[in-house]
Amino acid sequence: MALLTDTSIRNLLVTTEEEWIQNQNEKLLILGFDEECLTPVGYDLRVGKRYLKMRYKLKEFEELDEDEELVILPGEIVAIETEEEIKMPQNKGYSGILVSKVSIAEEGLSHISTSLDPDYKGKMLITVTNLSQRRIVLKTKQPFCTMILFKNETPATKECGKHPDGHITKLIKKWRMIEKKRRRILTFWILKIFFPAIPLIWLFMNYLIKEVTGAEVALFVAVSSFLFVILDKALRTE
Repeated sequence: MALLTDTSIRNLLVTTEEEWIQNQNEKLLILGFDEECLTPVGYDLRVGKRYLKMRYKLKEFEELDEDEELVILPGEIVAIETEEEIKMPQNKGYSGILVSKVSIAEEGLSHISTSLDPDYKGKMLITVTNLSQRRIVLKTKQPFCTMILFKNETPATKECGKHPDGHITKLIKKWRMIEKKRRRILTFWILKIFFPAIPLIWLFMNYLIKEVTGAEVALFVAVSSFLFVILDKALRTE
């Protein structure tokens, strides 16, 4: 396995769909190629227009306008679609990895490390987390990770079986499940703490109006305890 330098990438590269279709077994397609993004040992992928944020209410993909900034808040997780679309040579003789740019990691974004399969086709979806205590701003078409390519010692035989749309669908489904669990946990604690307290509040209010007997106290304590146990079993998420 050998790492491809900028010279090797140039020899492998085509930048139009037509060229790639004619030579798809031998050529690498980078749609949206920018000469400034070619580095001595790879190619810097840039922030595209589409992104997905993990929020309390998960939305579908959101889009940035031209030159609009993507603001990532502390602790926020964001999946960013690349500006470039990649189509690997279909002879499965090449593969790659995606790594963080040091300048981005130094800002506080989590490190990127993922593989690029030998027969991959499509835009990349890169997930990052803001690990800092301040907001981080990325701009459209800003380089934010580096694609490093290798020539395989032998061609791969298995297909990657991955499609960008399938990855996006799985990601949205997974994040929705996480957000649903968060909401269940929040509801769990709200109800577990406050709902059993309702009889006690009623008991206290009743005490202010008239004398409360020991039997009434025992009854309401028992009711509160019973509600506490029922809610614990009904709302426990794990």
